[in-house]
Amino acid sequence: MAEYAYEALWLLAGATWFTGSTGLARKEGLAGGRVVLGTLLLAATFVLGARVYEQLLETGSSPLALLTDLGWVTGRQGGRQPGGLLAAAVCAPLIARALSLPLRRWCDATAVFAGFGLALGRVGCWVASCCHGSATTMPWSVTFEQRSAPWFNQFAQGLIPIDAPHTLPVHPTPLYFVAAGIATTAAVAWIYSRRRYPGQVTLWGIALIGIGTGLIENFRDTSFEHVPFRQALPLSSGILAIALIFIAFRQTREKSPIQSRPSLFDDSRQAVP
Repeated sequence: MAEYAYEALWLLAGATWFTGSTGLARKEGLAGGRVVLGTLLLAATFVLGARVYEQLLETGSSPLALLTDLGWVTGRQGGRQPGGLLAAAVCAPLIARALSLPLRRWCDATAVFAGFGLALGRVGCWVASCCHGSATTMPWSVTFEQRSAPWFNQFAQGLIPIDAPHTLPVHPTPLYFVAAGIATTAAVAWIYSRRRYPGQVTLWGIALIGIGTGLIENFRDTSFEHVPFRQALPLSSGILAIALIFIAFRQTREKSPIQSRPSLFDDSRQAVP
């Protein structure tokens, strides 16, 4: 039952992000059909990137193995957020160019609801007991029931006996991700209504998500992962976030301000020049 709830919540998260992003893009004056197609392609690249990253991280699959056996594409595996972000960042310019979409304005529209979508999906992680944290003695720690994913991981490490009714206390990392996603959405919405140039919202959105992901990943249980990839995870997220913040700072000095700054939900928004 939890597995179906996990999938349903991630589908709802994707639908919420897609609906909000395409609606906001229309308020920006962007062509509806091309925006819909581009946003769908962007979602697909995020999912594929997240799954590839997970396969490399948790199963130790080689890139060649991923190309020869595509079961991971259609399977019911999850994914890793940093891989999805990196894939979307690389592919967004290609999608925008192919569909003749203004890259920065389109990405600004997709960035506003990204944090909320990720937060909603992480509720699914909480329900399914996945993406769980490492053992801790913090007062807000949680335990999971017998035969849950955290229970099996701790049993495999010899941390609990086979008759243990629940796990040792662990970090509630899915809830950390939920809080980070909501905070990111609030910050990005505030930036959107005050942006000074096209692309500013995107840069800060990815930067904030990267910072949150890099920090929270340090609290996850990594006993079942391949260490070299695990060590690169917070590092890659941190470098990405720092780079994007630096770009945002430079852009504020080089780009001319946007003349109109209506609120996020103002239906009278004019297209950004």
